[in-house]
Amino acid sequence: MSQELELLIRERVAPKFAFQELEIEVQGNKAMLVMSAPELAGLSPVKQQQAVYACVQDLLADGRLHALSMRLTAVEE
Repeated sequence: MSQELELLIRERVAPKFAFQELEIEVQGNKAMLVMSAPELAGLSPVKQQQAVYACVQDLLADGRLHALSMRLTAVEE
């Protein structure tokens, strides 16, 4: 299940962000996401997290993903 959940998260995040770094660690139905992406530049930390949450909202809504912790970094293009 954890590999499947990691893949589902990656499939949803990848089209929205031109990330330079993307690491996803899953334990049960909780995940930690580490990402550096230029799309995060100029956004407040809250807006950065909201942008990522929007990508995985369906996973949170149906319970496949219970919690998502994030460490996000904006990078200049």
